[in-house]
Amino acid sequence: MTYLLSRGGRLALFILSLAAAGCAEEEEAQEGCPPPPQTAELTEAAADHACTHVVHGPFESVAASADPGSPGDELRNVHTAYTVALPRGQDGHEGVSLFEPRLDATFAFFIADETSLSLLDAAGEEVCPRAVQPANSCPEIGRALFFDLRRKAPNRLLLGSAEAPEVLVIIEEIGGS
Repeated sequence: MTYLLSRGGRLALFILSLAAAGCAEEEEAQEGCPPPPQTAELTEAAADHACTHVVHGPFESVAASADPGSPGDELRNVHTAYTVALPRGQDGHEGVSLFEPRLDATFAFFIADETSLSLLDAAGEEVCPRAVQPANSCPEIGRALFFDLRRKAPNRLLLGSAEAPEVLVIIEEIGGS
């Protein structure tokens, strides 16, 4: 009888370990952000407004850092065409800058299609966009990524991998949250 219980116990442990391994695989597959729910809309007026910054500024040049733990220059203002210098990485040019919103709001980050952009919060967790939409107004800013951000909460802006050593980023407040 002891043998059967022991054997049954081992079988139960084996089944539980298989289930746990399956859960771990599911968790790994779910790392990162799921497809955005598309709960923000880029209006033609907002896209046109961002495009005017490409031509008329105001302009500011900043440098991103190669070290994710030590972000580069801060992108301090909305309504500014930032040229962000990216250090050379393994897969192209990539870097980290900082953005700390001045209010609770939804922000649109305009960037070229070929450049990746993601945000990490102060704890290092990825901030998932609520929408990603094309910005057809001008080729320099091919898309807008919408994020709900909190006032005075620093976010690390991960840019790249890009072929060019600098990228254009425009941040617009789209609405209060």
